[in-house]
Amino acid sequence: MGTKIVRICLSALLAFAIAKLVFGPLFFVLWPGLYWGWHYLSRRRESPEPGAPRLIAEQQSPVVAVANRRSVLRRIIRIAGVVIVGWIAASVLLVFIALELGQRKAEKARSTVHPGMTVAEVLHSVTGWIVLGAYTEAPETDPDHLPAVNLGFHSELNKFTHFDRMRGEDRELSESETLVLLHQKLGDRYSWRFRFTFINITPQHFSFKVVFDKDGRVQEVRPVYGWD
Repeated sequence: MGTKIVRICLSALLAFAIAKLVFGPLFFVLWPGLYWGWHYLSRRRESPEPGAPRLIAEQQSPVVAVANRRSVLRRIIRIAGVVIVGWIAASVLLVFIALELGQRKAEKARSTVHPGMTVAEVLHSVTGWIVLGAYTEAPETDPDHLPAVNLGFHSELNKFTHFDRMRGEDRELSESETLVLLHQKLGDRYSWRFRFTFINITPQHFSFKVVFDKDGRVQEVRPVYGWD
C-alpha cells in the first residue's frame, strides 16, 4: 500500500512538472501513463517465477544479470516511447478540440449580431471575446492619437477594460462608460468597425467584424475567420 501511494505521488509530481513546462491539460494524460508504466515496469522486474526462493535469483550468473538489465532497459525505452507517442497524440487531439470549440464560440457570438442593432446592443449581446478593436473611417487628425480603441472584457465582473495611457494602467469601465469612450475616441457621423477576437490555447485565434453605418447601426456582420 505504501509503495502504491509513493507511485501515485511521484507520477503525479512528474506529470505536473512536464505539463507545466509544455501544456497544462497534458497532466491528465501523463499522470495515468506514468503511473501504469511504472506499475508495469515494477511487475516485470519481479522474479520470472513467483514463489521461487530468493536464493535462486541471488545465484544468477553475471551473464543472466546483464541480460536482465538489458531487458529492463528495453522495457523502459518501450514505456518511454508509448508515453511520448501518447503525449503527442493527446496534444494533437487537444489542439483540434480547442480549435473546434474556439470557432464554435466565435460563431455563436456572431449569431447574436443582426443588421440594424445599435452599438450599445452589440456590446451587450456579444460575450466571450478577449479583445475588441474598434476604429473609424474618420480622417486622421492627430498622428499621435489615432481614431481607434482597444478594449478587453472581464467576464466575471461584466466590465470592459481599457489601457489608460495617462495613468499607465488598465481602467475598468461599465457599458455606459465604454460607449462614452468610443464616441470620444472615434467621433460621430462616420462609419465604425468592430473586430471581436476570441483567444484559445492554440496560436490560432478567431475573429469576426461588425460594420456600423454613419447612424451607429449595424450595416454588415462579416464571417468568422482564423488568424495566427
